[in-house]
Amino acid sequence: MKSFFYLKIALSVIFLYYVIFNVDMDKIIDALGHAELNFVFFSALLLVPNLFLQWYKWHFLMKIPLKTVDRSVTIKTFMISLYFGLLTPGKLGEYGRAFLLPYNPKSALLGFTVLDKAYNYIVIFISGIIAAYYIFYGYLEEHAAVNGILGIIIALVFFVIIYFIFNPGKFYIKMKSINDNYFKKDYISNFIFCLDRISPWLNLRLMLLSAVFIFVCLVQFYFLVMAFGEISFIPGIESLNLVIFINTFVPLFFGNLGLREGAAVFLLSRYGVESGAAFNAGLSLFVINLLFPAIIGYIIFLKQKQSQNADDNN
Repeated sequence: MKSFFYLKIALSVIFLYYVIFNVDMDKIIDALGHAELNFVFFSALLLVPNLFLQWYKWHFLMKIPLKTVDRSVTIKTFMISLYFGLLTPGKLGEYGRAFLLPYNPKSALLGFTVLDKAYNYIVIFISGIIAAYYIFYGYLEEHAAVNGILGIIIALVFFVIIYFIFNPGKFYIKMKSINDNYFKKDYISNFIFCLDRISPWLNLRLMLLSAVFIFVCLVQFYFLVMAFGEISFIPGIESLNLVIFINTFVPLFFGNLGLREGAAVFLLSRYGVESGAAFNAGLSLFVINLLFPAIIGYIIFLKQKQSQNADDNN
């Protein structure tokens, strides 16, 4: 586990160095020297609704199987999971919050946690595909075959998403049937239990919460671009949508350090944003939205361990 963690950090450093090497260190330093700190402040301030929306949606879902759940417990667990999420590919450690809760069954809590994340992925996928279409419209027009194949794949994915939103019960019946006939495992039954407890209306409400959360992230990113450079709002949001899409579905490195910055440099350059400004915006977003909350989560984790050790010694 430790060797894998160090490998991730090494890959991140190598990739980040490669991006810096191609950007030009002088441009990065120059953009930092001319940063407008008010935009950085506004972006950092939006971390509060960012974290609140993430916690609230998960806490709300936890109340479905548990009926009553202590807010202080879910807040601490949520923050600790951000620390583990930073250390794992695709933020897989964040799913561990289901196992950190002092409630059972864990497999059912994991199912609701996966569902919580699924709403975010659906919103990011839809918004990212729309952004990609507008950004690469000219290329797709010239390559009809590529356009057609991508169109079919995207249409199928959209069909599955829409079907899931409006028919969660049918998903549950199908998966329950597969488990009853082939696997006969209680933990699978518990895991898919979440699909039997949500309605189309609840799906839409939770999707809306995810959409607001993603929009907050985009505005944070946009403010950081404006802190180091300049870009109009609509083109900026389109490009940053695609950066977040790439960063979400290509989970390679430690906090995807380097990938986010590289994607920002490439996509924002189409609208005249200097590479140094785009790089600094991506790195600043990593510090504000990932590193800082993870540090808080780590501190909470250490305090809990110390408290447990003290109880064990007594």
